[in-house]
Amino acid sequence: MKQLITLLTLIFTSSALSQDWKQVPLADEFGDLTGETATVFRNDGKFKNSATSSDIAFIEVQFVTDKAFYFRIFEYETRNPANFLCDGIAVSIKLEDGRIFRDMLYKNYIGAYNIEIKNNFKYGGSQFLITPPTARQVRKLARKGEADIYTILSTYKGKFKASFTCGQSNYIFNMRGLN
Repeated sequence: MKQLITLLTLIFTSSALSQDWKQVPLADEFGDLTGETATVFRNDGKFKNSATSSDIAFIEVQFVTDKAFYFRIFEYETRNPANFLCDGIAVSIKLEDGRIFRDMLYKNYIGAYNIEIKNNFKYGGSQFLITPPTARQVRKLARKGEADIYTILSTYKGKFKASFTCGQSNYIFNMRGLN
């Protein structure tokens, strides 16, 4: 986790927006390069909440193969990391052909019942993740003619729009599939 935070800080402060997935070096919590790389996407977009109807947001996504997509969103250009103060984050993906896929991400439970749930985020945290589905989940979705958000993010090659809603905050970004 510290590597991810350090990585995102390193990327965020040292490079411009690219709108493409790039390989970037990983750094440890001391800022020293580890020799490993990660696949990262950065782009700006828009957000609205109870304080604004349209302002600039910035998204940074790190893909760790077979583990997860890690998302961080910054409000008011790049000054403020979004904090997710809600019970669930609604995720919608709209592909170039108009097909829309939706999913809900649920927060980690705090207290006596600490339950591991697919697509976790910490209440009040500044990052969320989308994890791969189990084989059983893939079969269940396939029978319904549906697809998992992780599968779409990891296999779709074209451009798409992504919308994330947490409480009254809504973020919209133009994104591109993994290269």
